[in-house]
Amino acid sequence: MRNAALPQGTSPRKRGEVGAVPHASPKSSALLRRGVVPDRQPQFRELPGHERHLLKGFHELEGVFGNKYRWIGGEAKATLRPVQSGAKRLRIRGHASEHLFAQGSTPQATASVNGRKVGEWQLDRTGLFILEADLPDAAEYQVAITVSPVWQFPPDERRMTVTLSMIRLTPRD
Repeated sequence: MRNAALPQGTSPRKRGEVGAVPHASPKSSALLRRGVVPDRQPQFRELPGHERHLLKGFHELEGVFGNKYRWIGGEAKATLRPVQSGAKRLRIRGHASEHLFAQGSTPQATASVNGRKVGEWQLDRTGLFILEADLPDAAEYQVAITVSPVWQFPPDERRMTVTLSMIRLTPRD
């Protein structure tokens, strides 16, 4: 499990190496159009129809091309299906707003997969975060993400915690 505190606009390429956030290349865009989807769903900025993987707790899609995200409430659930067998790593990319830290308690995030807790993290600053946890091989992954504290920003009636821009499976190193 890892909570990598990275500057805005960066993402881990592999353990210990930091690089720019990857965008869809012409090759990956062509694969997506043909229906060949790598172990990357749902990534909100690239995959049309990703909504079918989101089960509950996600608000409407927001943002601009290249930076799409969804606010979540206290709990969000999604289903991920791998395209290749083998052990996987769950990767969740999100953003913690200053409003989350203004609630008077330390922000916490927990991920459970197929009913088993796989990670628990304290968010220690505003900005981009990456949460990762190793997973055993499975035909399907039911992912539950809980975050606290929950807050509201009137007049918006939504209960919110963080924004998520990606939930995906990657091969385990």
